[in-house]
Amino acid sequence: MTHNDVLRSTTVTWMARLPKDMRPMALAGRYPRIANNIAEIWRRVARCEEYLDTLVIDRRGDRTGFTPDVAQELNNLRGFYAKLHPDNGSGWNQVGAAS
Repeated sequence: MTHNDVLRSTTVTWMARLPKDMRPMALAGRYPRIANNIAEIWRRVARCEEYLDTLVIDRRGDRTGFTPDVAQELNNLRGFYAKLHPDNGSGWNQVGAAS
């Protein structure tokens, strides 16, 4: 097991501060490195949005993708993040706006 396979205590703290329904539990269990990365850049809005986008949008067309539960958590987290930072100009801010 490498240090990339371990969920950091700072990541656990970050997750605990999220609303319960936004906590990426499946992601943290299967991909601790990704959860650690998100927690590390959470306060750097542009960088975090960019990183979350790379996880939920396949721009290369050759990715296998995440399991449905992890993909749903990432999509939920990305939408939640867009609501936290509505002035950043992300297209995610428009999701659901037309309804």
